[in-house]
Parts: sequence; C-alpha cells; structure tokens
Amino acid sequence: MKHYLIIFAHKPLLNQFRIAELKSAIEAEEIKEIYYIPYYENKGNERVRKPIERETLIELYNDKYLVVQMKNDEEAKRMTERCSFIQSIQEIWGDAKDLESCIRHAKTYAKENRERLEKEKEEKQTFKINVNTFGTKLNKKKHFEILTNITTTQILKDVLGKVKLSKPEREFEMHMVFQLNDEQSKTQEENKQIKNAKRKNKYKVKEKTDDMVNEKMKYMLRAIFAKKIADGGREKLVTYSLKTRPYIGTTSMSAELSFLVVNEAKIRENDYVCDPFVGTGSILLAAQIYGAHVIGLDLDIRVLKGNGKNHYDNIKHYQINKNMDLLRGDLYQHKTCWRVGEIFDAIVSDPPYGVRESCSRIGRTEYLKVEEKYQENHIAARVPYDQEEMMADFFNFAAYTLKMGGRLVYWLPSPVQFHIPNDLPYHPSFSLIRVNFDQLTLTRGRRLITMEKTKPFVEAKAATYHNTI
Repeated sequence: MKHYLIIFAHKPLLNQFRIAELKSAIEAEEIKEIYYIPYYENKGNERVRKPIERETLIELYNDKYLVVQMKNDEEAKRMTERCSFIQSIQEIWGDAKDLESCIRHAKTYAKENRERLEKEKEEKQTFKINVNTFGTKLNKKKHFEILTNITTTQILKDVLGKVKLSKPEREFEMHMVFQLNDEQSKTQEENKQIKNAKRKNKYKVKEKTDDMVNEKMKYMLRAIFAKKIADGGREKLVTYSLKTRPYIGTTSMSAELSFLVVNEAKIRENDYVCDPFVGTGSILLAAQIYGAHVIGLDLDIRVLKGNGKNHYDNIKHYQINKNMDLLRGDLYQHKTCWRVGEIFDAIVSDPPYGVRESCSRIGRTEYLKVEEKYQENHIAARVPYDQEEMMADFFNFAAYTLKMGGRLVYWLPSPVQFHIPNDLPYHPSFSLIRVNFDQLTLTRGRRLITMEKTKPFVEAKAATYHNTI
C-alpha cells in the first residue's frame, strides 16, 4: 500500500463537511482499504494506522493536510474526483520534520522504487516542482535554493526527467508547514493595515532578507515532497456555479453544498433519485451530473414552469443526457401519487420550514366543487402545512419509496444548542449515519442529516409513525 497526501480546500466555515464528504466518497466508490496516518503518533519508520472515521479525524477540522494509506493510484483518483472540498491528492515521496530529512527520505523512496519510477519517466518525461508554504511566506531566493537541492540530487534527477514549467506531464510539490511565533502573529495582526496601504500605493513591499528567512525556517513543523496524482472536484464548482445557470431562484442552493448532499447520498451512475421539494432543482442537477436519473415534486406550479426559463434550460445548458421528470405534487397526498413501493436509490431534499419559503399543502377550509370546464386549468387552494405533520409525511414517503440501504439526506434548520437524541426527527425505518452543522448566525444554523433505510416500511403502522417524529 502507498502513502498519499490529501490537500483540503481551506474554508473555515465549512471545514467539518470535508470529513463527511471524504467518508461518503470512500463508501460510494466502495474503497475497502484506506487508513489515515496521524503525524504526531509516528515513531521512526513505523506508521500508526487508523480508520477514516469522523471521531478519529475531529482534530483535523482546521488542518489543510491529511496523510492516508491506500492500495493504488486508481482508487485515490476515483475518491478525490468526487470530493469538492479536496484540492488534490499526491503520492508521498518524502515526509519529515525538516527540509533536509524530507529530501533524504525522497532519495530513499526513489532508490526503493527506482524501476517503477524510471518506467513512469519514460512515459511522462517532463515535470515541474512547486513550493508551497502554510503558515508563512519565503522569498524567491529560498524557493530557488529548495528547488536546486531537489533537482541536483542524482537519484532524484534520474527519475524526474526534464523540467517544463508550462503544461508538464507530471507535477511535484514541496509542502512546508510552519508554526507561528509571537513576532509572526503580530505581523498578521497588521496585515489589514498593510493591505489598505497597498491599495493606496503608500506601502512599499520589503524583500525578505536571508536572516529573516533562516529565522522562519526554525519554526518548520513538517516538510512533505509529493507527486500529484489527481485534482479534486473543485473545478466543477466553477463550471456549475449559480452564476452560470439560466434558471435560478432566491432559494437556489450553491453548487458546493448541492454536491455535498449528493455525495452524502452515495449517488452513482444510473441511480434513481427523488427530491419531493425540488424548487429550482439545484440538488437534482448535481445528482444528474453524477449520472443519476431524477424526479422532482413541487406544489408550486410557477417554480416548475418557470418564467421564460426552467429546469430543462439548465439541463440543456450543461448538456446533461440523464432523464429528469417534474411533477406537480403534494407530499400530503403521496399515497395517491405513488402506486409502487421501493423504487428510489436515494431521496435528497431541502424541505421548506417556513423560514424563507412558506410551508403549505393543498386544501380548503370549506368544501368547493369545481365545475368540469374549469378543472383543466384549476389551481387548487392551499392551507398551512404543520411542520411536524410535514416531517411525518416526508419520512413516511421516504420509507415507502426508498430501497433497502437507500439514503435519505436533508437539511434541517436548527439552533446552535441542539440535542440530537431528543431534538432530531426519528423514524423506525431509518438509522442515523451522520449529522453536520453549518452555522449561519451566532444562534442559528442548519444541519445536514444523513440517514439510511435499514427496516421495511409497514403500512399498518404508518399512523403510529407520526407519533415518533
């Protein structure tokens, strides 16, 4: 098994989602053997391995790097390309506490794997090396010195090939992580003032002297030399951004969070996926991009038809070939809409809770018979939909139509103080997999709930299920 470096996109407000997404990608791609290597527990050449679990990775929420052990490059690539919170995955050649030891480890790795690496060099002859620092900045002179130390080492020179800075066939990176000292912390506090001065052209950038750089090198925590295997799925966040869509609404979910929901649902090619509160279809669009056939329900005919543009314009714009069906339907009447049992591989949704969109269902306070000539274009009246009743119908619908082992993934607005065993809606047919929190204000946010169907739906107990929600 080989060691790989996962480089996360650093987004402090969404850091906890990246561990959940990574775990879901592992499950979706059915990767059986993968372990993470805690750096602080390494003893000599021995590597302490741990399973990829949220509990064991909790200390990594604010860390940019994660070292894992996997079978091969193919599995690493498949896993990484699903994850929108990962920048890239790289094969580790050297990993140490200082730069010299890291290059020495890389030389040892090159000697041990010389035959394989020379074969790679014949297939892909050109390369370039990037130097990345986390926690501080180094001057160009130090960057050049580091690159020279790597490329002039004979064994590395033999397996690397020819330097090509523009569109090389292979990319290598030297990552250096630094600890902030008191003096550097003070400098960071002054960054805002410096940036403001730069905008006004009143600040002259001072080149870092050799003494300053050498002083910073004393605070190095880790140096890693690695070869890039694959980029993460962050490019699709730009391609499928809300800014590029012909049809969006005021409550359209961002591409980043939509892909997160789809990953949590473990959606694969040719799965059947449903969103009973489809809205403008952001989540279902992400599911289609992953190859699923989708169906969406919504009570508001205006959302489904659009105003000049609609869901099908988004599909045409991105040239997606998977099927999409839209139905005007009422979740309250789901038993009359669906006559078949377990048909969906996943159900994903962002239900209305009356926060930004009102929660309603078809109904009238008084009975009214619609004449036959008006029935075709008749828009039924609506009444308020009690939140607890809506969640009960939502869970019953999911339990009735999901296949065994299928996932139910939905967003739930909630306060910061939230006791999961007592406050989270529960249904006997589902087991809780994960709960992740996206804090929006000091007191409130929303939780992404991931559940899996583990027990069959019993029609005779449908009414009693309402009491458990």
